[in-house]
Amino acid sequence: MSTSIYVKAALTALRRGPRAASAPARSVTQTHRIDPSAWARFQRVTSGTVGNRVSPAYLHTLGFLPSLELMADKAFPLPVLGMVHVYNRFELLTPVWVDDELEVETSVSTPRLHTKGAVVDIHVIGRRGGALVFEETSVYLAKGAELIGAAEGEAVPRIEWHAEGRPTAQWKLDPAVGGSYAAVSGDRNPIHLSAVAAKAFGFPRRIAHGMYTASRALNSTDVERESCVWEIQFAKPVLLPSTVEFSLAQAGDGVTTAVTRKTDGAPHVISRIRPLGV
Repeated sequence: MSTSIYVKAALTALRRGPRAASAPARSVTQTHRIDPSAWARFQRVTSGTVGNRVSPAYLHTLGFLPSLELMADKAFPLPVLGMVHVYNRFELLTPVWVDDELEVETSVSTPRLHTKGAVVDIHVIGRRGGALVFEETSVYLAKGAELIGAAEGEAVPRIEWHAEGRPTAQWKLDPAVGGSYAAVSGDRNPIHLSAVAAKAFGFPRRIAHGMYTASRALNSTDVERESCVWEIQFAKPVLLPSTVEFSLAQAGDGVTTAVTRKTDGAPHVISRIRPLGV
């Protein structure tokens, strides 16, 4: 299924010139059983431990292909490939366990104006037995996009990061990271898999998935909560191969992490994990 969806997504590159701001008048709902083998493979790729409690990072992947399907819909005005994931907010209301059966509903908002083009929200809701267990909003930026009748949007949230002390770890990331994460997440965007494709989108070589970096950062915190809010701000892409640095700071009841460039400390991904309602 993912191959045909990517073909449709690639064809959205033909959407040129100003188009009316619109969104598909539908959502996609799928039923997923949390498969222990798939969960274990995901954790191995993202350097996490494997237990019965399933992390928000894995739950994020359940809405990815449905979101791609919706953005490939004729009613969606923006070209899909080349869009940049800039922010993510995941609210976990109650623990999710291996073998749980979830009903996952994915929808796409009408794109809104941004100083660099247009942004769109992907909304994902997970239910178990009809009860809400998680909600997620992913914000994507289409640089340079022109839309007719688009509303002015609120600023994309930002997470403050003040480096404290030395980084606690260095990660050496080789080009295989792109293919490994694609296999466990369903995200086969060619900029993560091919140097030629990455160069076509302005990168000197292929780049790591932002959600790979964020998932590995989450696994590095050892934070395990009954409920939480996990926020992610994506900044500079991680070129592959690359060596990056990981830092962690306690902030009240929460934890803030940063994955930064080794040469100058510029942030790649900043994350904040805190109790729900704080």
